[in-house]
Order: sequence, then C-alpha cells, then structure tokens
Amino acid sequence: MEKVDVILGPSGNRSAFVEQALRAFLIVRAQQIRDANDLEILNRRANRLNYEGEASR
Repeated sequence: MEKVDVILGPSGNRSAFVEQALRAFLIVRAQQIRDANDLEILNRRANRLNYEGEASR
C-alpha cells in the first residue's frame, strides 16, 4: 500500500481510492466482456455477412 500512500499523500483516503479503482476496473472489464461477445457474434456470422456484402455489389 506504499504506492497508494504516495499517490494520495498524507491526507488521502485509502478506502475511497480503492473503491474508485475497483469501480473503474469493473467498468473496463464489463466493456471488455461486451466487446469479446460482439466479436464472437461477428466471427460466427462472418461468412454470411461477407456473402451478403459480395451479393450487393
């Protein structure tokens, strides 16, 4: 926790810092999961999407 103390300084609130860091991590992780799910859907449907794209030319 020394690095946290250095960042916060003498009047810092460790609990608030950890809570804020955890919230930020959870937001980023949720987005990563959504992105991975979207990519999986696109990859499963790639052949059909590519065929439709070629057919529309």
